[in-house]
Amino acid sequence: MTAPRFSRRLALSGAGLGLAGLGLAACGTTDPATDATTGPASGSGADQASGDAGTVTVTSGDGTEVEVPANPTGVAGLEWSVLEDIIAVGGPLTGATDIEGYTAWGTSTAPIPAGVTELGTRREPSIETIATLAPDVIIGTDSSIPETALDQVQQIAPVLTIQAPVGDRPIEIMQENHRTVGLAVGRPDQAEENLQAYEARLAEAKEQLAGVTGSFVFVNASENAGQILFRMHGTRSLAGAVADAAGLTNGFTDPGDDAWGLGSWDLEAMVANLPDDATILSWTDPADDQVAASLTGQSAWESIPAVAEGRLHNITQMWPYGGPIAMIRWLDLLVETLA
Repeated sequence: MTAPRFSRRLALSGAGLGLAGLGLAACGTTDPATDATTGPASGSGADQASGDAGTVTVTSGDGTEVEVPANPTGVAGLEWSVLEDIIAVGGPLTGATDIEGYTAWGTSTAPIPAGVTELGTRREPSIETIATLAPDVIIGTDSSIPETALDQVQQIAPVLTIQAPVGDRPIEIMQENHRTVGLAVGRPDQAEENLQAYEARLAEAKEQLAGVTGSFVFVNASENAGQILFRMHGTRSLAGAVADAAGLTNGFTDPGDDAWGLGSWDLEAMVANLPDDATILSWTDPADDQVAASLTGQSAWESIPAVAEGRLHNITQMWPYGGPIAMIRWLDLLVETLA
């Protein structure tokens, strides 16, 4: 369930697209992962059972009950959404995968603390480094650790996984994941506070966005062999579901794939299918400000009403597959750009 990866990401502008994410090329392809974890609908972490005096039993995303220390002093996070959740609850994060990538693409309100050890890539973390770090708990996704290495990693520390926030209940899965992480790192009360803060911000944002009449699309643009592709976030994606809960209309009506609720449009499809009243919210690398020649001056691109009329906004420093802290920032950005 490793989240979608990026190679050449593009920052949209009225004139065209700016090349982005060149430093993230090692993260992998531009195609979203398709190995989403389904997990139990009852909710990870919420159904915990007490173990020994110094331990707690947490329900992992795959339904497995895992016993972890009640108050761990070191936690390794192997996926960006996990890192964000650990940081958001104040957990003792000591090791993280792809810190540079998280810093560029992750939620700005949950930065990696100083002194955290780099553990390698999200798909292939360094088992040797994890063993040297000796965390009390390791938290990732179903694809964070190669299956052939899982037994070896489980000998280092208990391993928990979280689910992909997608399908018919992405918001609920996001909440379950946050509770799982909060319980696993000894911060369940803070996890509940964060979820309450999300609910409060959602209610406030819904009022602030009540006057919005047009639709929106949330896209991530990439270039492959000279062709521009737009990754579209459908209503089953977490970001799409939260926007829907805030009362907004998604101009991309396709439900998206089963892994992340994502679809894909090329420029021709964007021109043909984007509603005339839509605002384009483009998720980009915040460090990028170059203009791609690919779309500059193309009449098709510039004929899109959102481009021609200035309804095109770059969204940065928000991980759309994250937890309540990311979704609070997403709601803030929706209000800033649309209200």
